[in-house]
Amino acid sequence: MKKLFWLFLLLVMAIPLFPQQPQEDVIVYINRLKKSTNSDKDFKVYCGDKYIGTFEGINPAVTQESKGKWIVAGIAYSEKLVLRITDKKGQEIDRLVIETFPGRSCFVEFNPAAGYGVKALHQITNMEGRKQFAETTTASVQIITPQIASRVWAEKGKFDIDENEPVSAQAKTSSQSKTEDFPIPLANGRNGISVESTLGTQFQEEINRGKYYALIIGIQDYLDPNINDLDQPVRDAQALYDVLTKFYTFSRENVILLSNPRRQQITKALDDLVEKVTPDDNLLIFYAGHGHWDEKLKQGFWLPVDASEKNRGTWFSNADLKTYIGGINARHTLLITDACFGGSIFKTREAFTDASADIQELYRYPSRKAMTSGALNAVPDRSVFIEYLIKRLQNNDKKFISAEQLFYSFKTAVINNSANNQIPQFGEIRETGDEGGDFIFVRK
Repeated sequence: MKKLFWLFLLLVMAIPLFPQQPQEDVIVYINRLKKSTNSDKDFKVYCGDKYIGTFEGINPAVTQESKGKWIVAGIAYSEKLVLRITDKKGQEIDRLVIETFPGRSCFVEFNPAAGYGVKALHQITNMEGRKQFAETTTASVQIITPQIASRVWAEKGKFDIDENEPVSAQAKTSSQSKTEDFPIPLANGRNGISVESTLGTQFQEEINRGKYYALIIGIQDYLDPNINDLDQPVRDAQALYDVLTKFYTFSRENVILLSNPRRQQITKALDDLVEKVTPDDNLLIFYAGHGHWDEKLKQGFWLPVDASEKNRGTWFSNADLKTYIGGINARHTLLITDACFGGSIFKTREAFTDASADIQELYRYPSRKAMTSGALNAVPDRSVFIEYLIKRLQNNDKKFISAEQLFYSFKTAVINNSANNQIPQFGEIRETGDEGGDFIFVRK
C-alpha cells in the first residue's frame, strides 16, 4: 500500500501545476547582400547545427540589378540563436549570436564580400530590416518553414504591431529639438519597453543611408635620395585606420590604406572614389608625409614616394586635390593632413564659431572641410597633431561628434605640446561645394 502511495505522489509531482504555454517560433530573416566578390559560390545557412537553406551563387551580371536574396525560417524559440554560414567546402565563414524573444522577428544581413576581419553576418534593426524586406521582390524570398508564410508576407510593408493589441499612450524618444511619440505593443509577454535615442528617428534613418569611405595615405620612405625620409607617417596612417574601423562606422571594405604609394596609386584611389561615392555617403581623406610650398607657383604639393625633387610633374598639387574633392559626389568630405604647409589648401574659419551647432543641421548641408597640423610652416616628423587626434577619437564617448567639435577638443593640446609652436588649422576647402555643414563621426 505504501508503494502505491509513493508512486501516486511521484506522478502528481511530475504533473506541472499550471500547463506551460508553448513558445512561439522566432522568425529569422536573412538577406544575402547583392554585391559579392564570391558571386559564383554557394553558401549554406545553419542555426546551430540545423541546416536551414542555401544561398545560391548569383551571376555577377545579374547581381547589380538584384535586390538581394532572402532566406526566411521559423526557428524554435531560444534566448540565444547561433547562426552560421559555411562555404561549399563546409568551412565556417562566420557566426552570429542573436538574443531573441518569443514570436518576434529578427533581421540579419549576410555579406559574402566581407574582407578579412570583417563580420560577414550582421544583425540590423527590425525597422531597417522590414524596410529592406518590403522593397524586395517575391521571387527573391525563400520561405523555409511553410507554416510561417502568412506571417512573413504580413511583414511586408507593416510594423510588427497587432492592431488588436492594447498600446501604451506614448513612449518617448528624445531629440535635440523635439520629442516624438510612438505606439508600443503591450500584449502579454511583450511589455518590456526600452526606448532610447539621442537623436530623432528620421535623422537616424538619414545618417544610416550613407556609407563612410576613407582614403588613408602615409609616406615616409622616399625613392629620391634628395628627399629626406620620415619615421612616423606609415605608423600614423595605420593608427588612424585602426581607430576608424574599430570605433566608428567605417567598414574595412570601404577604407583604402596606402603605405608609401606612388603618385599613380594616389590618383587611381581617388578615381575609384569618384565612381563609388554617392550623395548619401561621407568621405575622409588623410595624408601624412612631406608637403611642399612652391613660392614661384604659389601652390602647395604632396610628395608621393616616387616624387623627384627636380620634377614638379611627379608631385601631387593642391589644385589636383581640390578638383577631386569637388568632383567626388559625397555629402560630406573631410580632409586631414599632417604635412608641412598643409594649411595652404583652405581658408580658415572665423575666430569664434559655434562648434556645438545642432548635429542634424550640420549633417543636412553638404560640406568640404579640412583640418591640418599647421599653416604655411614646417611641422615636425613626430606629430603631436596625429597623436592627440587619435587620442580624442579613442576617448570620445558621444554617439555623434562633428569634425569641428573634434578639432577644438585637441587644438590647444597640440599648441601646448608641439616643439615648434605649431598651430593646427580648421576650415572650408575653397571652391569645392561647401554649403556650411560638417562631417559627422558616428561611433559604433
